[in-house]
Amino acid sequence: AGVLGSLVIFIGFIFLFKSLIIGFIVICIGAYFRYKSKTYVHTN
Repeated sequence: AGVLGSLVIFIGFIFLFKSLIIGFIVICIGAYFRYKSKTYVHTN
């Protein structure tokens, strides 16, 4: 799950070059996934 969050954040940085607002939203979603992955232990 932590890897998924990092991937979403990476995609968000790519979107930042195209659209600042969309990229920011995607990074927030990715950060949320990383936060949840730290809160709840998941096996990849």
